[in-house]
Amino acid sequence: MICFTIGSCVVKIRFLFFAVLAFLLFSALGEGAILGLLAALLHEMGHLAAMVGVGMPPREIRLNPFGVDLVKQETTGRSYGKEVLVSLAGPLANGLACFFCLLGRRLGWWEGDGWLMANAALGLMNLLPIEALDGGQALFSLLLLRSRRGEAFCGKVVTAVSLLTLLPLATAGFWLLLDSRYNFSLLLLSLYLIFLLLWKRGRFFSVG
Repeated sequence: MICFTIGSCVVKIRFLFFAVLAFLLFSALGEGAILGLLAALLHEMGHLAAMVGVGMPPREIRLNPFGVDLVKQETTGRSYGKEVLVSLAGPLANGLACFFCLLGRRLGWWEGDGWLMANAALGLMNLLPIEALDGGQALFSLLLLRSRRGEAFCGKVVTAVSLLTLLPLATAGFWLLLDSRYNFSLLLLSLYLIFLLLWKRGRFFSVG
């Protein structure tokens, strides 16, 4: 693991992160992988800008093989409203990129759909109410903001919602694969989200 600091923020990069990055850059995915990585970078910059903007700069930035975690500073008080904004800032950044792509195409300044599709796919995926994603973390913060039942209860609600979202998604991916006999993209996405749900179990507010 590579570890260094930027100001008071600790940056940790796992070696497997570089392996996954190299695979994506030099695989047959080509331009699509590069556009996806740029959209992911924009996504994380949206989170980071929101964290700094609301006075919640990250304590750690962790680059893992399956994503990036921006870990907030430990404080005595928590502002769930701010945490909702931080969670949604990543998809918002991708949404703004889509807006400017569409505006540029309408004005004749922009051609091609790759950058638009990469941001749309990443932004919409992260809005799903799944615990490991931005949508799930935003839902958790909203529940805590409106409910007095505590973190354990709200966490169980988000886990239940995550499973109810993933089951039909995985089923649809399985049937798509059977019907097409080659299109496994939705099933692969579902398995990836299930892996994230298990891997980040209970790790709310490590925005990724």
